[in-house]
Amino acid sequence: MALFSRILFVPLRMEFYTMNHTSIINFKAIEHIIWDYNGTLLNDVHICVSSINQLLVERDIQPVDEFGYKDLFGFPVRDYYQKIGFDFQKESFEYVGEMFVELYNQKSLSCDLHQNVRFMLNYFNQMGKKQYVLSARQEDSLEDELRFHGIAHYFTRVYGLKDLYAYGKTDLGLQMMQELNLEPEKTILVGDTCHDAEVAHAMGIQSVLLSHGHHLKSRLESCGRTVYDTLDEFRLKWEEGHVG
Repeated sequence: MALFSRILFVPLRMEFYTMNHTSIINFKAIEHIIWDYNGTLLNDVHICVSSINQLLVERDIQPVDEFGYKDLFGFPVRDYYQKIGFDFQKESFEYVGEMFVELYNQKSLSCDLHQNVRFMLNYFNQMGKKQYVLSARQEDSLEDELRFHGIAHYFTRVYGLKDLYAYGKTDLGLQMMQELNLEPEKTILVGDTCHDAEVAHAMGIQSVLLSHGHHLKSRLESCGRTVYDTLDEFRLKWEEGHVG
């Protein structure tokens, strides 16, 4: 997904990894597709790594490489920050979060969407599926970026956080289900972190995870959800009608 509204996001591994819900998804029954944004649609891992490393180096803390980032990143973002070395006895979590968001926002419009995102959104649009975004990104920034990338028109509703301090998006997901009166058996969430699977579980819906985002594939597989490497692989399984 995130400290800055989905940009800093880390789930509680021990809490979710004990869940095993790899049941068969009947894609033919799905009418509502909820997309995560950062990492799922937007290819932004590299700027998350460069932004957090700038803050780490300024504090004489060992920077992380992409592998290390994907191994540690999660929700709540505060826990992730502490894991990589920030000391909130010396400075506040809120200050570090604001600095990260500022650096990230300077680079975010340089990021491309993942390969075939536009094709997939149009594919589901042509099928008459309703699509939504559920993100730990700050909502106003999220809507601006969707317009910038020319994909805002694909989404019936966009749900993002109201502040910078990405504690997670479970409550937002529950609000979304209630406000839109979505039927759980006809709804699926597509994300790239174990937090996305955790949120989907809380919402009572199925989820699939993509390994091209902010978590290592091995972490995603430990969540007990179906994992695809690419959007093309997801599309092929969708056309088969179900996945085990």
